[in-house]
Amino acid sequence: MVSKYQYPYILQISIINPSTKDENGNWSEETESWVNLCRCRDEAGKGKKVTDSDNTIHEYTFLIQKPEGVEPIKKGTKVRVMEGNVKRAEGTVIYSRKDKFHSRTWV
Repeated sequence: MVSKYQYPYILQISIINPSTKDENGNWSEETESWVNLCRCRDEAGKGKKVTDSDNTIHEYTFLIQKPEGVEPIKKGTKVRVMEGNVKRAEGTVIYSRKDKFHSRTWV
């Protein structure tokens, strides 16, 4: 079981719902919804750098630590860290990986 003390926040990912055509042929706007992915914790990283799997160096704003077994999040995915109804951090994934004892995502 994942400890609420080790991972006190909720990581959410953005899902873009595409525009649709109604019966009159009118298109609706695409919408964004947020889906809970897992428990997490975030760490400030402003100015720090990470090297991804193709040796590209990125400067990241924050690092998200996730429990063991959580799959990497696709680069370019919009994510946010929530503490109840308060948004702690939000951004776009620049690198994510699954490690032996936890998973990490850099934003």
